[in-house]
Amino acid sequence: KATKTVKKSAPAKKSPVKIAPATSALDTDNEYSVADVREDMNKAIAELKGQVDSVKKDNSDAKASGEIRFAWTKNVANTTTKNNFDISRAYLTVKKNLAGGAMARVTLDVSRISPTTNSPQTLFDYIKYAYVDIPVNVPASLQVIPFSMTAKLGLQHNMWIDWADKAWENAWIMKQFDDNESIMSSADFGIGATGKFTVPSLPEIEYHATLLNGSGYKAQETDSAKDLGLRLNTTLYQDDVVGKVIAGGYVNSKAGIFNSGSTNTKQAGVLFALENEQYGKVYAEYMKGTKINGYSIGGFIYPSKEIAPIALVARYDNYDPDNTVSSSNDRVRSLIGAIYEYSKDVKLALDLQTYKSGSSAEQKTAYLHSVVYF
Repeated sequence: KATKTVKKSAPAKKSPVKIAPATSALDTDNEYSVADVREDMNKAIAELKGQVDSVKKDNSDAKASGEIRFAWTKNVANTTTKNNFDISRAYLTVKKNLAGGAMARVTLDVSRISPTTNSPQTLFDYIKYAYVDIPVNVPASLQVIPFSMTAKLGLQHNMWIDWADKAWENAWIMKQFDDNESIMSSADFGIGATGKFTVPSLPEIEYHATLLNGSGYKAQETDSAKDLGLRLNTTLYQDDVVGKVIAGGYVNSKAGIFNSGSTNTKQAGVLFALENEQYGKVYAEYMKGTKINGYSIGGFIYPSKEIAPIALVARYDNYDPDNTVSSSNDRVRSLIGAIYEYSKDVKLALDLQTYKSGSSAEQKTAYLHSVVYF
């Protein structure tokens, strides 16, 4: 019998099975955790950006400004400063308009403070101004004469020095007379009111009244005494050719309010100035007080402002700190120099200043001053 051969077919090849790597519950949790963190971060960044944008919007009317006073000083005769570069002053001011028409201001002042023990004087920053202006709306029916008023609360300007300094206009070269002789402090803690009023047949009059501690912005109050001051000023005459004639005066009762002691002193002063945009400015100030009196005359003129922005500047101060016939302690100061206006923000001055107290030898000092506004 023929043998029947049966061919066995080869077993079919099986496709390899791909096994996915095992994932644990921990891996799944990590995946969700990273996604959650990423989402939370995006939300936080969006919220932070919204807050920053809100702050920018709320402070869009906040303005920062500053001033730097730099000087080179060289003694000419009888002074202790030999040859010196230094920052005499630096200011940083922030002003912010508030709701209701109010305005807040903070000014940092940088200058050299007196040394302690044997340490050298160092530049130190402190607050010069920190106050708020609040408009006071008085109904017209209650006004005997038309007037406006803004209340000032905090560490603020002295009612006279700030205004008189604008008449002199060069505190970066030499401080205003009353400030330079420490007759009053340029800033102090208290309350004030500024504004304008109109009297029939008279030009508009500005006023500034203050009730202050009296010890100045560098000292803390130690008693109940207060200083009461009032300044009035106006423009007497204005003409395109002649310029503007301004006049101002003040009275100040130093430590005269709520004072139980006997240290009450009084001061009064007047100032006249002629200002011409083309030719410059000149002024004269006289003050008299309890056992003190003095005067200051100064200004600057442009020989030819169209050719070169150079002004000649001069000033003479005479101050008697005890108002006696004797001149043994009279303080006499003088200044002469030239100012170069590089721009409206940068000015330079080369000047010579003298100082004489009583019968002591006259001191002479040469300066190269500069001021930068920003």
